[in-house]
This record gives sequence, C-alpha cells and structure tokens, in this order.
Amino acid sequence: MISTMTLQIMNSTSHPLHLCHLKKSTLIINRLYILFHSIAILILIFFRISSILTLFHSKNQPLIPHLLIFISELTLSFLWFLNQSFYWRPVTRTVFPERLPEDDQLPPIDIFICTADPRAEPPLGVMNTVISAMALNYPAEKLSVYLSDDGGCPVTLEAMREALKFAKMWVPFCKKYGVKTICPEAYFTSEEDVDEAMVDSHEFGADKHRIKEEYKLFAQKVTRMSESESCIPNKDHSAIVEKDLFDESLQEAKHLASCAYEDDTKWGNEVGFRYFSVTEDFYTSIHTHCKHWISIITMTLQIMNSSSHPLHLCHLKKSTLIINRLYILFHSIAILILIFFRISSILTLFHSKNQPLIPHLLIFISELTLSFLWFLNQSYYWRPVTRTAFPERLPEDDQLPPIDVFICTADPRAEPPLGVMNTVISAMALNYPVEKLSVYLSDDAGCPVTLEAMREALKFAKLWVPFCKKYGVKTICPEAYFTSEEDVDEAMVDSHEFGADKHRMKEEYKLFAQKVTRMSESESCIPNKDHSAIVEVMVDESIHDQRKMPLLVYVSREKRPSHPHHFKAGALNALLRVSSLISNAPYLLGLDCDMYCNNKNSAREAMCFHLDPNLSSSLAFVQFPQTFHNISKHDIYESQLRCTFKTLWLGMDGIKGPCLSGTGYYLKREALYELPLMQEDINLKEVKQRFGSSNEFIRSLYKKYNAKVLDCEKDLFDESLQETKHLASCEYENDTKWGNEVGFRYFSVTEDFYTSIHMHCKHWISVNHMPSRPAFLGSCTTNLNDVLIQGTRWSAGLMEVALSRFSPLIYGPSRMPILQSFCYAWLAFLPTAFISLWILATIPFLSLLSHITIYPKVTNPFFLVFLYVFVLSNLQHMREIHSTGASIQTWKYEQRVWMIKGITSHLYGSAHAIMEKLGMKEANFLPTNKVVNEDEVKLHQMGIYNFQTSSIFLVPLCSLVTLNLLAFIVGIIQIVFRREYVDAIFIQTFLTFYIALMGYPVLEGMMLRKDKGRIATNVSCYSLIFSVFILSFGKLLVAY
Repeated sequence: MISTMTLQIMNSTSHPLHLCHLKKSTLIINRLYILFHSIAILILIFFRISSILTLFHSKNQPLIPHLLIFISELTLSFLWFLNQSFYWRPVTRTVFPERLPEDDQLPPIDIFICTADPRAEPPLGVMNTVISAMALNYPAEKLSVYLSDDGGCPVTLEAMREALKFAKMWVPFCKKYGVKTICPEAYFTSEEDVDEAMVDSHEFGADKHRIKEEYKLFAQKVTRMSESESCIPNKDHSAIVEKDLFDESLQEAKHLASCAYEDDTKWGNEVGFRYFSVTEDFYTSIHTHCKHWISIITMTLQIMNSSSHPLHLCHLKKSTLIINRLYILFHSIAILILIFFRISSILTLFHSKNQPLIPHLLIFISELTLSFLWFLNQSYYWRPVTRTAFPERLPEDDQLPPIDVFICTADPRAEPPLGVMNTVISAMALNYPVEKLSVYLSDDAGCPVTLEAMREALKFAKLWVPFCKKYGVKTICPEAYFTSEEDVDEAMVDSHEFGADKHRMKEEYKLFAQKVTRMSESESCIPNKDHSAIVEVMVDESIHDQRKMPLLVYVSREKRPSHPHHFKAGALNALLRVSSLISNAPYLLGLDCDMYCNNKNSAREAMCFHLDPNLSSSLAFVQFPQTFHNISKHDIYESQLRCTFKTLWLGMDGIKGPCLSGTGYYLKREALYELPLMQEDINLKEVKQRFGSSNEFIRSLYKKYNAKVLDCEKDLFDESLQETKHLASCEYENDTKWGNEVGFRYFSVTEDFYTSIHMHCKHWISVNHMPSRPAFLGSCTTNLNDVLIQGTRWSAGLMEVALSRFSPLIYGPSRMPILQSFCYAWLAFLPTAFISLWILATIPFLSLLSHITIYPKVTNPFFLVFLYVFVLSNLQHMREIHSTGASIQTWKYEQRVWMIKGITSHLYGSAHAIMEKLGMKEANFLPTNKVVNEDEVKLHQMGIYNFQTSSIFLVPLCSLVTLNLLAFIVGIIQIVFRREYVDAIFIQTFLTFYIALMGYPVLEGMMLRKDKGRIATNVSCYSLIFSVFILSFGKLLVAY
C-alpha cells in the first residue's frame, strides 16, 4: 500500500517534494580539517611510541604515567576519529508540502504517545500533547492518536475522555482560523500566534474567548484529577484498550497487549522496537539501518509572513565564492609584482638608455589598462548568487497585480511584422489573469502595415490564447510552436480533440502568416519619420463586454524631423504615459520586438519577487537573461552573451542586483517616477513641472487612481484616447523632467544601462532570475557585420556614460555600494580595452622586428609572473565557462570575439563618444537587422565567419593578423638560426603566434576561401596599404 501511494505522489506533481542541500564549502573545510588533524594525531602517536620505547630502554623515568597518558590520548583519538564521520557530508533539506497531492491520496498516520507515571508526568501536559497531535494539519479521517499509559492509572484514562471533549471544539477552531500553535496551553500563554488580519475580527475574538474559557474548565478538571489519591501508577493490572467508538476487535486488541502474548516470539529481538538496551531508540535504529533502511532529518523553520512558505529562495555557492576570492587574492599579488617589474625596468632604461623607452611605456599603459579593467571586473565574482522561485505559492489570481507589456519596434524592413506579431501574441498568451494583462506595441515607424498586422494578430489571438490555456501549451509563440514538436504532451498525442484543434489552429496560423507577409511586402511597408500620434485600443464591438482577452493597444508616438525623439527611451516613455490612462498597471514587462515569451509562467515567477514583503518595497525590477533560439552550437560571434547573463549578472545579484538589460524585465512603474505614488497634499505646480501638463496623467500618479477607460461611456472613452495622443506628442516633454529625472533616461543610446545606474543610485534593488525553461527567446546576430555595428553602438553608449559626470566611479560610490559601482564602471570603461589590444597587437611584433626586448627573459624570475598571469587568467576563464555548461570551444570563440571587438567596435564606439562629447557628431541609432538571410544562417550553423561587412572593420583586422603572422615567422627564424635569442624573445614570439592563431579565420577568409562570406580582394589590398603604414609609423615609434 505504501509503495503504491508513493508512486501516486511522485506522478501527481512535476516538482520535487523536497530538496537536499549540500554545502560544498563546509564539506571542503571539514575534510581539510580532518586531513590535517589526522596527520597531527599520527605525529603525536609517533612521538608517544618513540618516547615510551626510549624510556623503556633507558629507564630514566617511570613508565606507567607515560603509558596512561598514551592510553588517554589513544582513547580521545579513537573517539575523534569516529566523530569525524558526522562531518564528512552534512546536508540540509527543504520540504514543499504544498506540492503534495489531494488529501484523499495521502496515507494514514498513527501517532504513538507514551506516559509512565502521572506523578512525574502531569496528566495536563500529557493531554496537551494528545490534543496538539489531533490538531495536526492532516485529513482527520487518516489520523489516529494512541496514548500508552504504562502507569495504568484511571486518572489518565479519565483525562483522555475530557481531552476528547475539548478537542472537538479545539480542532475545528484551529482549522477555521489557521492557528499555528496547535497546543492549547502554549497558544493561550502566548500572543505571538495571532494573525494581524484576525486582530480586529469580532467573530475570531468571540470564538477565541469561548475556547479559552473551555480550556480553563478542562484544565481545572484534569488538575483536580491529578491531585486525587488515585493518581498513582499501577504495576499489576490487565490490559486496557479504549476507543471513542465501539469496536468488536477491542477484545482482540487487549489480547495483543497482554503480558504473555510475546512469549516464544521474535518481538523485541527481530520484530518491533528492540529490548536489549534501555536506549531502545538507539539500538532499534542500528538494526533498522543494518537492514538497508535509510532515514532523514528535517528542520522546519517557521517563516513569519503572510504565507507559511517563501515565494523564492536565494542560493549562495560558498565553494565558488572561496575559489573566486582566492583567485582574486593571488592574481592581485601577481599583478602588483608585474607592475613593480615594469616600473623598475622603465626606470633602469631611463637612466641607461640601452633601448628605446616608448615601446616599454606603451606596453606598461596596455598592462595598466587591462589590470584596471580586471580589478573592476572582479566585483562580479565577489558574491555570485542564484535564485529559485515558487509561483505555485502565489496568492489566488484575483489578488495578483496587473501587468502592462511594452513591446517596441522601429523599422518594419529590419524587424519583419510577422516576427513582431508573434511576440505580441505570445505576450497575450502568458499564464496570467487575462483581465490583468495589457499588451502595448510601440511602432516608432508609424507604419500602417504594423497597425493592420496588429488587427489581424488580435483576430488570431482570440483563437490561440484559449487553445493554449485549454491544453496547457508551453511554447506560447505560435511560430515556434508549429515549427517544433517538442511541446507536445504525451497525454495529448492520442487525443482526437487535441489533434483536431491543433490542425485547425495550424491552418488559421498559416492564413494569418500569409496575410501579414503580404502586407510586409507592400510598398507601404516603410518607416514614416513625420506623422502625428496614433493610439488605437483594440477592443470588441462593445467596450462594455467582460474582458476575455488581454487588452491590446497600438501606439505610434508623434515624430517630427525638427524634434529629437530619443530613440527607444523616448518610445518607452511615451508608452509609460499612454498606458497610465488606459490600464496603469503597477508592473511593466519590457520586450524587444523579436524576443517572444517562451515560458508562460514568467510573469508569475517575477511576482514571486515583487510580492515578497521583504523585497517589494525596494525592488525595482526582475531581470530575466536574454536567450536566443537561433544560437548555433558554434557560437562564433559570442551572440548568446554567455558571460553577461550567466556570470556577470549573478555577481551583481549578490550585491544590489543586475543591470537593466533592455528586454525581458518586469519593472515596477513607481521606480521610473523617482518618487512614491503621490498623496493628496502634493504641490500640483511642482508636479506639472516634473511630469507635464496633463491633469489626467497626474491623477494616475495617485495611489487611489484606478484606470477605467474601458468602463466609461463612448464619449468619455474617445476623450481619454484623445488625451493619450496628447501624451504621445512631440511637445509634451518640453520643459519637463522626462528623460532626465522621470522615466527612461535619454543621455545615452544605451538607455537601459544609464537608467539602471540611476535606479540603483536611488537605493532601488534588482533581482536576476534564470528559470530552467528560458523565459524569453530572441533572435541573435548571425553575421559579423551586425555583431560589430551592434558592438559599436553599445561601446559608444557606454563610453558616453563613462565620460560624463554620471561616470560610475564618480557618481556611484556615494550613492550605492562600492562593488556595485565597480560593476557599472567595468561596463562603462570596457570599450577602453581597445587601447590595450591595439598596443598588444602592434608593439610586440614591431619590437620583435626591431630586435627590442620588452618582456623578461625566460631565465628571469619575473618571467614566471607573466606566465602565471596568462595561464591562470585563462584557466579561470575556462572554469567559468565549464560552470555555465558551455564547451571548451567557447573559450576560443570568446577570446577571438573579444579581440575583434577590441580592435574595431570598442575603438570606433569610443571615438564616436569622444566626438559627440566635443560636439563634432550627433548620436544615431540603427536597429539590429532581424531579417533572416539563409546564406548567413547556413554559414553561422557551420561555424564559418561571414566577412561581408564594411572595410572599416576588416582592414585593421586583416592588417594586424597578417603582420603578427609575419612577425611570428621572423621570430621562429631568429630562434632557429640564433638560439641565444630564444631566452630574450620567447614571450614576444609567443604573443605574435597567439594573435595569429586567434586570427586564423581572418587569414582563411583572405587566402583560402572562395564563398560569398570571404574577405574581398579589394579589402586585402587596402590591408596591405594599411600594413605598410603601420610598419612605417611603428618603426619611427619604437625608435625612441
């Protein structure tokens, strides 16, 4: 029966009923202690034996004291040795009783309570134990409580009868009001159990008072019984078995409890609890484990909040933390030694003038830049954490807060409408109450095709959303669902109804896709940069019908060539204002137009953090990692951003939280306003100067405001829509704080990064959450051109912040934790890596060709420092890659892309930011192309680089890789023919080899490939010219 019940329980839920936690840091410390202490004890024993043998032969001192001390030490060592088994593998456990099946599937439980002497064990205390057992939160029909009275005392029996009478009132009271302290004596002597919601409840107060009076009467009766003369144990009596209901089997039960029943049986020897020792529990336990049974200890902590279970858990891997901090310590020491070497070398050269100084100074600048970036980067590794959410513990749907979904698109030529509509439809199909979900699409192109596609998407969504909810579809994006069979539930495979519905849905989707595709191929599918605001709330014919679908709203803010539009940040702020009049949800989901919802429960998982009373007041947003559906197993462009989302954001989460990442975040609306939702006594003039002139929008800022656009009459509905167009106009933000102190910030094209800094500086925190099923899936860049253009834009935006007064190293330390400032500073100053990479790609090979030694000889002790820094940093990188589940090839791809971006994107992005700072250039923004090119995809899947990009990117790459290959060949020739050079030029030769090796795809694209993705011949010619320039200029540079 038990095994069958267990199987049912396992199958009834897809979540584990408990988790076992092994603290690896504790395990490592314990085992190291055991090892070293064991060695010390063995040395001690060796000392004692040698001392005793010496005394035995010399007879200088009495032997007995030494022998007795040795016996003492051996005894303690023996006990210590046995004791260490407790510390070998300590674990803790977490149970999830809310995941159990229904009550009718739970197994029965018998509770055994033992008492022996009513004089030593007062009956009132025994009865409290009995009553508390009867009040356990378990099906009453499956719970039986047995009291063994070894005293055979009539007082105990009479007290049991009274306890039953009281329990008939006490147990329903506990279940009705969810009483936590189910022992009546403990409950009435402590007020800690009172639920705040019950304090003012008249019914609860009356019931509690009544039960308290009943308990006093019960306690008085039992106390009087225990004071009577009959309250003495009886050591000579027959068996007594009494049950609250008459049962014919009671006579047989008395026979089973008789003295003679166990004669000539195995009871106490092989059956039941064992008799050999007075510590029967210990002795029985040995035999139980020897029969291959196992046992578990669980320590339940009472969580003092509105729920008895946490909505989420935060996990800190102490073993990773220890490894990271040890690495930081040793690597820091190595870097300091390296800096000492450079300074002493430069000072020596300055006085001796044996070699040109400039190459050494430039290499030192390169090493200082990399050391600075490395130092900032270590803040991510100081305290990495992961999190687990429990959406099944959320309150009922009617208690969940509304959510507004913001989706942005800018150009239908680069972002195909069909893909955008798939994102919209997937957001509408989230597993969240439909009446609390509103989806807004910002069309910055103002394209009529996108608006018409939205109308068609609504028609299809009316079929798709109910289909997803009916069959529990996991992949809620229709395009992804119909191109993959992974989502099919085995139970549905043979369902005729499901098969018919799926076939019908597939045909409907084909028709929808064909319509949208035809629209996107029309001549009207072009962006419009000069148009009025358009806001369309897509509802059924009657706006008074009860909502059966999430609200769908199309917004295209006004755009004029004469007005700055502030790119994506401007579009998001327009959505923020427009949505405040229509739905005004307290939480926002931000999505890129190609980032469809893949995990239908992402909203519920985010609410596990936002609704946590310990986090809610200070939590700004929950960031989900960006994940991509078109990642190749050869991620040659490092498009998945593995390091950012699987390593860096975990580290920031251990401080104040990750950076806002542009998409896939659930954000609290209040965090963007930089002030709490307003009370009645706020100065209206100041508010208008901050938020603009719209009275309706200002009303939406009040706590009591409730957006009811869909509930109003048609005239008021039209008036509200007209007001939303005013909020989406160009001029609304004039002379306000929008983009400076309110909403998403405008200063940088990386609006997410810049906005995130300000939120954290205002003492908001954020959370990083990586569910096992990716919450969102997007389309990554699959060609070098898009990677480098995107990288240049990001570099420009980051450097804009780094060079401003909001630089994290200046603006951050006084406003947020220093480690959080370092995290932001590393991102902001990351583009400066171009300085180091350009120096390392040129100076070593130029010095090698000019016979200048810039690194220590192999025989020099400082050589080991350089070797240590290079090897350990790469080993740490490989360990990090392995810990995120990636292959070792990822190390090669990430190293290569880092070098390519450093030479190109970081350089051009930094130059763009500096020119903009000097007023020589204006910021621009081009959306990443989402149009699928089959040839590009094929090359990407094969792991072959597509070099169809601008020559401004390719020329420096080709030149530097070619020159380093040339220098490597020269270095090898020198080593072969002049062996005395090996010692002096080893590092420089190795460095040129490493650069040439990492640049092999560039060499292959120039010399070996014939496909369309090769490097064009004219680019190779330009590279030759640029190489000559580098050699000529470089020769002059290294001469001084």
